[in-house]
Amino acid sequence: MFNVDERVKNIIIFNTFVFCQVVNDFNSRKLENKKMFEGPHKNRLFMGIIGMTVILQIVMVEVLNDFADTEKVNWGQWEICIAIATLSWPIGWIVKLIPVPEMEDC
Repeated sequence: MFNVDERVKNIIIFNTFVFCQVVNDFNSRKLENKKMFEGPHKNRLFMGIIGMTVILQIVMVEVLNDFADTEKVNWGQWEICIAIATLSWPIGWIVKLIPVPEMEDC
């Protein structure tokens, strides 16, 4: 697909998966709120976890090649991973437009 060998292709898939999870963390903070970026900067724990996830992913792919059995990827491949992951933002926003009926207490 990207005209690369199988190991690099697997790293691209893994990277995309991790960044999709980061995007999902923002999407799922407040399920009823369509403003995904409203307030996360006020939660230091949340931002710390997001920051550490991104930093650890970069270190694992770019530095810990032998330990993590990964392959370095170039800037274009990083951009592809992040671009594919960001596609889930509008998808999450569209899903939040679907009305959900209130549930009665049992």
